[in-house]
Amino acid sequence: MRRFNLRGRPPGRLPQWKFTPQTGKVERGGGKGIDWYRYQKVILKGKLLPFAQECKKSRSGIIVQEDKAPAHASPYQEHRFKEFKIK
Repeated sequence: MRRFNLRGRPPGRLPQWKFTPQTGKVERGGGKGIDWYRYQKVILKGKLLPFAQECKKSRSGIIVQEDKAPAHASPYQEHRFKEFKIK
């Protein structure tokens, strides 16, 4: 099933949202590690892709290489790379 990508949802853990009575808000659960949502919001959009764009201005042929960790394997990552025009 994994090889043919028939699981029905993106790879990686889903973000966990919980109601917090102290603040009265629905917030993301802390948990261990990083999931695809936090990776995309904090790392990709906040740090990695803007840095790669700056490097691209000074040099050509910048490539960002990632392994297939669950946070990196989300199909939504491809849209972010296209948005920032990074390979």
